[in-house]
Amino acid sequence: MEIVRLPKVNHRHIASEAQQQSPIPQPAGPAMLGRSAMRPHLRLVGGGGERKDQAALRAEPVQAVLMVPERLVADTRAAFRKEALHYLDRAEAQSVKDFSLEMSKTVEMDASGLGILVVIQKKAKELGIHMRVTKAPAQVRYLLLLTKLEHLFEFED
Repeated sequence: MEIVRLPKVNHRHIASEAQQQSPIPQPAGPAMLGRSAMRPHLRLVGGGGERKDQAALRAEPVQAVLMVPERLVADTRAAFRKEALHYLDRAEAQSVKDFSLEMSKTVEMDASGLGILVVIQKKAKELGIHMRVTKAPAQVRYLLLLTKLEHLFEFED
């Protein structure tokens, strides 16, 4: 049996090839749109005219909500980890005492995703912020139960 490694393909590579092949003007790529265009797995919570492709911190008097991406797997974990820790720091700066991770759109999670949830919980605890997981799908709860990590989280439906 032979193991074949496939080349890593990223969005910039695909976009540059499409621009070279097509004489039709293409929309601005991720570099032109800013940092948020490179993180399509994070989206905005709440209303207003704000961009919907960014992770959102909805700051109410004492609560913040961060949407978890549809796929919290090895491919998406680094970007989500960075965003989540950034928003926890912002929440602390705004004296937010209650932080929710909304998982209503999450359909896939692996061990690295579980690790990110634990990291976020630990950071929130260090900052004195109460964290809860809201609208977690049954598969996510079952995965936490199997790994005996459910005791670390407070769930809310």
